[in-house]
Amino acid sequence: DEIRILSCDFAFVNKEENDNSSSTLLRLMPQKLGVRFDDGSHTASTGYRIVVPYIEADPGSHIDNQALRIKRLFYDMNCDYVVLDARNGGILVYDRLAQVLYDSERDCEYPPWECFNDDNTARRIVTPGSVPCAFVITASAKLNSDIAMLMRDVITSNRLELLVGHQTALEEVLPNIDEYTKAPDGETLFFYERPYVETQALISEMIGLEYQKNPTTGDIRLYETGSNKKDRYSSLSYGVYLASL
Repeated sequence: DEIRILSCDFAFVNKEENDNSSSTLLRLMPQKLGVRFDDGSHTASTGYRIVVPYIEADPGSHIDNQALRIKRLFYDMNCDYVVLDARNGGILVYDRLAQVLYDSERDCEYPPWECFNDDNTARRIVTPGSVPCAFVITASAKLNSDIAMLMRDVITSNRLELLVGHQTALEEVLPNIDEYTKAPDGETLFFYERPYVETQALISEMIGLEYQKNPTTGDIRLYETGSNKKDRYSSLSYGVYLASL
């Protein structure tokens, strides 16, 4: 009963220097969620424990390159849904994903996808045989606030599981992987180490975020300062939002 979500936040070559495109894999594991009330009574509902085994973040690149990378990740990791940030150029990435994509390096075609949560987006490109797996987010101030509060709840309730730190992985995890210990080059070593490095970067991003509360609406706005980023946080949080739905 596991559900896998690939959640994507976009940056592009013409954006400011501190933006990355970030993709995050979320594995949703069903579990019973127990709640105790003040009067001593209990209730239980079914929810998901969210495990995050893979993150990658790179500087913004061409729309076609990002669409191809998303298709590869989606099928390599046997995902069920993809979450896309539709702001700015993100909707153009969706347009590419809604068409058949040919991968010349792997010599294969990827089927077209269709947005299943927004009819206007789904009507942008209609391709026969498309797979309704795309969840598109056009975030507003209210939705971003709700997602921030949801992230806090998922973390404080211990329903979010991240990878161990990079140093712990080097000492306890990676030595058990033959492909890592027998790696012929640095590129292979980096392939196995990267998810742990990216996870540490995610945690640093979240620690470094500042927030403001709108005195009128009560909405929370998270923002980065200086050279800090929040692309990994955004990618993860959008996936957590779909998980909550």
